[in-house]
Amino acid sequence: MLEKSQNTFDDPALMGDLFRRAASFIPSGVAVVGWCETDGGPCGLTVSTLTPVSVNPPLVSACIDRDSRSLPLVRQARSFSVNLLARDQGELARRFGTPCTDRFKDLQWRQAEGGEPILEGVVVTMMCEYAGQVEAGDHTIVIAEVKRLILNEGEPLVYWRRGLHGIHRDYPFIADSQALERFVEEWETGALPHRCWTHTAHVAIAAYYSFAFSTEEAFQRTKSGIVHYNACVGTPNTEDSGYHETLTRFWSEIVGDFVRSRGFESQFDAVRHAVDALGEDRDRHRLYYSFDVVRDRRARREWVPPDRMPLPGVELGEV
Repeated sequence: MLEKSQNTFDDPALMGDLFRRAASFIPSGVAVVGWCETDGGPCGLTVSTLTPVSVNPPLVSACIDRDSRSLPLVRQARSFSVNLLARDQGELARRFGTPCTDRFKDLQWRQAEGGEPILEGVVVTMMCEYAGQVEAGDHTIVIAEVKRLILNEGEPLVYWRRGLHGIHRDYPFIADSQALERFVEEWETGALPHRCWTHTAHVAIAAYYSFAFSTEEAFQRTKSGIVHYNACVGTPNTEDSGYHETLTRFWSEIVGDFVRSRGFESQFDAVRHAVDALGEDRDRHRLYYSFDVVRDRRARREWVPPDRMPLPGVELGEV
């Protein structure tokens, strides 16, 4: 271990190497920024510094080397796409990070209305407009306003320790079928530690019941189970805390449709796949509700149908 007494911080070159090493431990998403040249041809570069900046207005930023030949081209283009790469698209990241004459050759892509290139198979594509920049050391922070979005979901590619990786999610309660049964029993009896009752656990319970029971019975079992569990762990079921009727039915419908539409062979497979697909999807309700359904007292007491898009098999306005 290097100590400060060795004057490491007084050596700019060594300090730069140490900082570069420290920064490599910070994981980040990987994206391809794409734009059209004046002759209509597509161009792009890989960035590993994509950061959400603001929700209102929706802004993102990316750091580009001040000596990069792409930096003035991005400014000149004014509008561009930001394609967040999926975990199996490491080759794309390397392609757009390596100087070459035609990075789009033989690629699956299409043009947006403004001409921005949209790559196939990515997690998210954001159509952006240049909003400004900030000089920061040897990089320029480019700020862009997001004008349109394409959400494909999936798992992102992650840049860590100067390598490209997928993410690893650890869910001990679905390590095997025995672990799942223990988890369900502990939850049903109220013995599950409160810290373990998460959104992911809720998805697992909804999938467990959806495999074995009808839509309505799966919901009722989930509902009564949550009310009982809250009572066991000391969470009051009131207008401001505890059981939430709308969110419980919402997720019962979402998870139930996922399980029943795929014909899983076993309850364990149904739960495992549901958790994999929906276990981290905590904000999905925002796609369906224009208001803050989480804090709405009426929604906590009774079912309030979505006002943005219908649930699978549930029409807008149905109660």
